[in-house]
Amino acid sequence: MKYIICKRLAACVRLKRAMQFASSEPELSNANTGQVAVGDRRRSSSNGPGHRNSVTAATGQTAGSANNESVEKLLRDIRDLLESRIRGEDRRRRENAEMDQRKSEWLLAAAVVDRFCAVAFAVMFIGGNLLFFILFFTHT
Repeated sequence: MKYIICKRLAACVRLKRAMQFASSEPELSNANTGQVAVGDRRRSSSNGPGHRNSVTAATGQTAGSANNESVEKLLRDIRDLLESRIRGEDRRRRENAEMDQRKSEWLLAAAVVDRFCAVAFAVMFIGGNLLFFILFFTHT
């Protein structure tokens, strides 16, 4: 039903679909690769809790390793929170775009139905007035 109203009847009454504008914002997350954009670079989200800083591992420093590990853990937690926030915002943006698309389709369908109702009203109004005047002037 919606296809008939939006595609076929809209062309009959010369109504155009609203232009769809591409989003100018880049997509922030890539669900296929597990990467999230951070600044100008993409970072992989595959670094797990066992990931250590390469500088600390290479030098073999043990004096501040507990402190460094806690800082690294905090930084990983912050990164994970930021990634989840970015993914959530990306999901909400996609949902809003889909909702806007549905709204524009239904607005087009409403415009088509409105146009047909206006034409039907005009035909009935003019026809009724003509019939009334014809019967009024010829009934004498």
